[in-house]
Amino acid sequence: MRERILFQKKEVTQSKSGAEVVSYSTILSTKCHKLKESNIGSEVNAEEEFYGTSVRIQVRSNPILVEATQAIFRGNRYRIVLQDNIIQDRSIIITLRKDNE
Repeated sequence: MRERILFQKKEVTQSKSGAEVVSYSTILSTKCHKLKESNIGSEVNAEEEFYGTSVRIQVRSNPILVEATQAIFRGNRYRIVLQDNIIQDRSIIITLRKDNE
């Protein structure tokens, strides 16, 4: 695990004027490993067009990750789509999608 990743939690607060303000607070900074995207066969399929927007990473299991809703990886903001626990080596494989906010 060589690359750094920041996991963030979405917080909604109310300003003095009554409007809702959305902010993100960092809850965990850790190392991760980016997994390769697997492509079946040599033909072009629709999924190849979207590889630039999704990333699969592997991190060590941490109970704080349940609260995380977003991640910053390589300077880009991603939203967490799927968390898959691997019991044998106490790690989690997380699927991230690029956030357009």
